[in-house]
Amino acid sequence: MEESKTNRPLIEIEPAAESSGTATVRVTGEVDISSSKQLREALETSLGEACRELALDLSNVRFMDSSGLHALVETTQGFRRAGGVVSIHKPSPAVLRLLEITGLVRCFQVVK
Repeated sequence: MEESKTNRPLIEIEPAAESSGTATVRVTGEVDISSSKQLREALETSLGEACRELALDLSNVRFMDSSGLHALVETTQGFRRAGGVVSIHKPSPAVLRLLEITGLVRCFQVVK
């Protein structure tokens, strides 16, 4: 787990819980250049062969920069092309604003 200068973790990711083809990933903290690799790796691990839907709970993400957004887009792009569905559940205000500003809110199924 990446840590800040105050030794607090920047990001916490709960392992995917799979249920009938849906993998749920819960992310907490700050997703930036120092933690985006961890997010990417967790998402790649979650996208198994039986997975048809990826549900991202981003309700506890306090901050996300462009590297975090890039990790989301890059990791899920091929999955969506193969017919998979990516949904973002209860995005925090910071994440929702970033998705709206970039126009990427249309690329994900957002569940408020």
